[in-house]
Amino acid sequence: MGEVKEVKLYGFVFSGYCTMVHHALKLKGVAYEYVEEDLQNKSQALLKLNPVHKKVPVLAVDGKPVAESLVILEFIDEMWKDPPFLPEDPYKRSKVRFWADFVYQKLVPGTYAIQNTKERSNRRQSRDFIENLSTLEDGIQRDLFSGGPFINGVMPSLLDVILGSCRDGFN
Repeated sequence: MGEVKEVKLYGFVFSGYCTMVHHALKLKGVAYEYVEEDLQNKSQALLKLNPVHKKVPVLAVDGKPVAESLVILEFIDEMWKDPPFLPEDPYKRSKVRFWADFVYQKLVPGTYAIQNTKERSNRRQSRDFIENLSTLEDGIQRDLFSGGPFINGVMPSLLDVILGSCRDGFN
């Protein structure tokens, strides 16, 4: 893509997905402009940058939009190499991606379900969430953990960025 001149993150302050992108950019040392979106009255810029889903986050790099947080996180890792969020080994990289997808498919929807359900079904949703969280912990221990302060060792991985950003929603 060449030398980057302008990076803009279109987001919403209370979005965990936007927080993930913000943390990734900060960890990579990328300077960017943040554009807060009113989700009740979306800007023409957002609608033009993400005409399919019409939602945040959107990362615009020299005017070229990248949408969907997991896609954006992988784009950031490919665009700005240091520190790398994915291991060099293709098998380990696939494991990080697998568990990142698991978080997106099982844990994130679970937090929203718990927050938005009535008391009786909330117990079931909470039980399912705890089972999924246990599955994730076991999987990380088995597939990824190699000592150190982060899941993959001494540097934050894609999964660290995602889980660290989701922390408030999980509480």
